[in-house]
Formats: sequence, C-alpha cells, structure tokens
Amino acid sequence: MHDGNEGGIGQGHRDGNGEAPPQAPRSGGWRFLLVGLWIGALILFIASGSGQKPSGDAWWTVVAIGKDAEVITLLRTPLGEKGEPLAIAVPEPLRVAVSALRPGDRLAASAVPEAEKQLESVRPLTIAATMTYRISGLIWAVLTVPCIAVLLRISSGRDMLLGPTARYSNSATQIFLWFSVVIGAYLVLWAVRWQMGGGEFLGGISIPANLLLLSGMSGFTFAGAKWIDASPAAKVRASAPDARPKRSLSNLVEDRQRNADIADLLMLVVTLVAVFTYLVQYFYYLAAPAFLATVSLPDVDSTLLALFGLGQGTYLTRKVVSS
Repeated sequence: MHDGNEGGIGQGHRDGNGEAPPQAPRSGGWRFLLVGLWIGALILFIASGSGQKPSGDAWWTVVAIGKDAEVITLLRTPLGEKGEPLAIAVPEPLRVAVSALRPGDRLAASAVPEAEKQLESVRPLTIAATMTYRISGLIWAVLTVPCIAVLLRISSGRDMLLGPTARYSNSATQIFLWFSVVIGAYLVLWAVRWQMGGGEFLGGISIPANLLLLSGMSGFTFAGAKWIDASPAAKVRASAPDARPKRSLSNLVEDRQRNADIADLLMLVVTLVAVFTYLVQYFYYLAAPAFLATVSLPDVDSTLLALFGLGQGTYLTRKVVSS
C-alpha cells in the first residue's frame, strides 16, 4: 500500500513562460456545512436530553457493600429528596452481581420490594433515550473530530489527510476515521452521564480490551507508515514520478502507476466495516445508558479485531516490501 506521503510532485501543465497556471480556488462551502451540521446536532442533543428522565420516579444508590456481598447498604432517592441508608440482605444468587457494584451506582426502584428486607434484583437505573436523542448524539459523535480538523485546516492552511504531494495518505486516513468514532463516542457518553446524572457521573468511562487493541493497531499502523517513509530507501523511491491525481479518493486504492492495489483496498474496506459496525453498536448502546459509577464503551468482537489486524498488517507488509 502506498501512503500519500510517498512520491514526488508530478510535472503539471505550464504556460509559455514555464510557469504553472494559477489554480482555481477550492470551494470551502462543505466545511461550513459540516460545522453547521455539528452545531445543529449538538443543540438538538442538548435540547432533547433536557426532557429525558430516569426509568422511574425513584431509585436506590449504593452506599456500601458488606463482606462477601451478603449485605448491601442502599439509599432510597425519590426525585427531589433523599431517604435514609438501609442495610438489605443479598440472596445467594445475586451476590456475584452485587460484588461487581461500586458505591455511587444507582439501581432501579424495583430492585428492592416494598418490604425492604431482601434485594430482589440488580438492575441498574437507566433512561429510555428517545430516537431524536440517540440520532443527534450519534451525529455529534461522528462529526466532532472532523470539525476540529476543519478548524485546524482553516487556521493552518493544510489538510492533515494530505501528504506533501497533495495526495491522500492511507495511514492518516485510517487513523482519522477510526479515532473520530472512538473519541466522539467517549465525548457523547461523557455528556450523557453529566446531563443525566450530574457532576458525580463525570468520567468513570473505561475502554474494553478489544477496543483498546484495535485502537492500538490503528495508531501503530500510522506510526509505522511514517517510520517507513522516513527511511533512506523510501525517500529515494519518493523522488520517482507519481501518476496519481491530487486530492482524489482514488489515491487510497491505487499505486503510483494508478494500478489497483489489493493491500490498499483491503485496509480501506476493513476500516470502513469497523467504523460502520461500531457506530451501529453505539447507537443501540445509547438506547438505555446505565447510571453506574463506572461504565465501559461498547466493545468490538474478536472477529472484527482479527480482520482489522489482518488489514493493517497487510498494509504495513506491502509498504515495507515496496520500499
């Protein structure tokens, strides 16, 4: 696979004086549209979230968990007031689940029956998020990093996805796509917890193992591609003519002679599949976020992790061989 940083600048058409003709200014209307869509999604997300309420008019807050999870101390919290802490016995089948709870976790009111003598279930307090809330949150998540990139592009005058020859960089594109989703997902979940549970629920978001590994692969591929491009052999090869058009999406699936490259295509397809799959997972995850002191972002399955690793490995191997 060939990164957009490879290759020299091709000789363009020149006029009779040997000077390149002036380039027509590129329209920036899509950038304003992107930022406007992001702002609109954020406003809709905040407005629709203001009407969201927990599933029930009261809940139990975990205060402490006894030895071997035999007893749990809960604080009943009706809307607008607080009750007194209550020590409740935990039946044997629920003790494993109770041992995983943390002080500050909120359980649904139905977890304790009216008699208040024994825990009946370990069901976290959730909100029934509306479709508008979920869709606006998803749009906000997807567009947050691209909007930051647009603002940097306006201030610096350089597109971070382009190499010095004005051709799209494969390694930069894949890490941009993936981390746009992961960072956006974290920010939206952070906002949901703050909006629904207040300051005590800020933070407390962990990243699961497979998601961490997949993100690490993406970062390693980006760093590895730049390291390969910095080698003497790659710099010599970069001086050769590059037939690919500038600022074209075809840069991501073609080699320098404009032949289709299977390694390029494989990494692009796997990255897009990973992004799409995770966005769908995240959309359903937002349907009922739990009020727990510590939550986790949705994880990716082992098959997707393996496919992503194969795509990234094929790309780096192809890049080393071609250099």
